[in-house]
Parts: sequence; structure tokens; C-alpha cells
Amino acid sequence: MSLADTELLTEVALERVIRRLEEAWCPPPVPEVDSYGYRPLPLPVLLAGIDTLRKLELPLKTPIHDLGCGLGRTLLCLWAFGYTNLTGTECMPQFAAVARGMVPIAVIHEGDVATADISGAQVVYAYRPFKNSRLAELFADWLVNRTRPGQYLWLPQVDPIWGCEHVGGYVYRRAD
Repeated sequence: MSLADTELLTEVALERVIRRLEEAWCPPPVPEVDSYGYRPLPLPVLLAGIDTLRKLELPLKTPIHDLGCGLGRTLLCLWAFGYTNLTGTECMPQFAAVARGMVPIAVIHEGDVATADISGAQVVYAYRPFKNSRLAELFADWLVNRTRPGQYLWLPQVDPIWGCEHVGGYVYRRAD
């Protein structure tokens, strides 16, 4: 069951979800994270990506894996739109605990994204707000090499991605 009971969200329900997401977008300060310069993905960009997934007409049970899920904001938004097969990997135990509380249907693993098992996911999401665009490109190349043909990559910080077909909203399909 989703926050939207797998139906299209009403305007009032969407406002409630967005309010909860906006509250989640302002986490309490965590020194080791703040020193890294963590910034959450802007909500309009996140919603544009979900809109692309919906236009692809992927079933709501499509396995989606969020690499570096943080507090679970993206997973919460996906759940709000009816997606129910959600997994996240987060290296910071305190963030993973918050994500588990925010999205109880998601399976949240604590660990390094470099060793996360993404083989069962049809959609792999990863947002890394690198200040250096070359680092973002290297991360995308590394991730493409870990995926199989037909998998979707949702990478908001990189455009374009070599070896992938752009399907919209920073969502790409791994080429065959």
C-alpha cells in the first residue's frame, strides 16, 4: 500500500506529501555531513524524475534502488506516488535509521554504495551533488559499468550519459 493507495494523488494529498517532504528537506545539522557539503536534490527536479518514471508506465512494483538514500526523501516521494518495491543503501547509520522511519515499506541497507547489490533493481537512482562536474561524470561512468542493458539510471547531476538512451527527467536506459 502506498501513501496514495496506488491511485493518483489528489491535490490535497499531494500538498500534504510535499509539506512532509519539505520538512524532511531540512534535517538537523550533522557536523560530519555538513563538512562534506551535502545538499538535497531540489524537490521540482525530483518530481520531474518521478513524472518520467510514470510516463514510462513502469509497474508500481518495479524494483527501485536509491544509492546513498540519506534520510529517505526520494524513497518517500516514490512511495507517495505508489511505488512499493523500494530499496536504499546509506553509509551513515543515523541517516539510515531516519530513512527506515520515514519509509517503513523500504528495505534500507547500511553500507557503502560501491558494494551495494543493484542487480535486482530495474531503476537505480543516485544523486551526488558534486561540485566538480568531472567527478559526477566519473561516478556516472562507474555506475553504468555496474548495470545491465535495459536497466534505468536516474542520475540528476549528469547529462548526457555515455552508453545510455535519455528518456527524460535525468532518467536514462542502459543501452543493449
